[in-house]
This record gives sequence, structure tokens and C-alpha cells, in this order.
Amino acid sequence: MDKFEQWFINQDFYTNMRFIHGDALFIKDGDVYRVLPVQMTWVAWQSRQAEVDLLQQYNDDLAGGQCCLYRELKEKDKRIEAAMSLIQAWNDQGYRDDAEQLINVDLVEALRGERE
Repeated sequence: MDKFEQWFINQDFYTNMRFIHGDALFIKDGDVYRVLPVQMTWVAWQSRQAEVDLLQQYNDDLAGGQCCLYRELKEKDKRIEAAMSLIQAWNDQGYRDDAEQLINVDLVEALRGERE
């Protein structure tokens, strides 16, 4: 039994439909249900299922994107922490003139992610 038929059986109207049509309720001719209300419901269900599948794909894509964004933010956090530690080390040193240029280069490299 496929998903549609299982869904159909769980609906409130199933008992009445089963009483009226009996065992012929889910009989098909090719891809078409013989009982018109079942066929109409099948067509509507397929349309809605396509929407659900599209939304699920969108949700999966969004979740994947969030994961990528999270990794990018973590990488940026590492760069900022590296730059902050360089600034702290620079402030802890008693000299600035000779090291200032080198430290500025180090900071730029750290923020660009070029320094480990």
C-alpha cells in the first residue's frame, strides 16, 4: 500500500467511501483510480506532495547553507582571536617603533586568514 492510500484510509471520510464502494475503492485502470472521488483526491494529493517535496528540499538546502555559514563564522572568529592575541602580545612588549610595522603586517595576515 502506498503513502496516498495509507493517508486516505486515515481520513474521516474513508469509512463512508468504503461503505459505498467496498473493495473497489482502490482499484486502478492503469494509473487512474476507477472511483472518481478517489482519483480526484489522488490528483490533489500528488499536487500537495510535490509542494511538500519542494519545501523539504528548500529546508534541506537552507540547513546546508546554515552549516556553511556556521563554519565561515567559526573561521572568522579564529582570525579575530589570532589578531587579538597579536595585539595583546604587542601591548605586552615594551617596544613599538621597530616592531610596529611587522606587527601590522601580522595583524593583516591574521585577519585575512593567512597566518596560523
